[in-house]
Amino acid sequence: MKRSKRIIALLVSVLLIVALLITGCNSINSDNSTVGKTDTESEPSASNPNVPITITCMFSDHPSQPYQEETWILPKVIEEKFNITMKMQAIPSSAFGE
Repeated sequence: MKRSKRIIALLVSVLLIVALLITGCNSINSDNSTVGKTDTESEPSASNPNVPITITCMFSDHPSQPYQEETWILPKVIEEKFNITMKMQAIPSSAFGE
């Protein structure tokens, strides 16, 4: 019984983190255009839902646990399942406040 509660809590935590990454890493300008979008990119719409989406996420990188792209599974899974590419930007923890 205890183990199933732990598994459920872990799954809920992972889903919450994914939701926060998807909503928190997508930035929009005040003129409602996506940051970093070029003129050749088209936006996903109801008529064309297969257009890939790119999200840039910045996070604090610590020297004791440096960012290694091959160990991060979440961006790969999100790209496979939802056609969303996550560009991860590791910023040193000492300069993250700037």
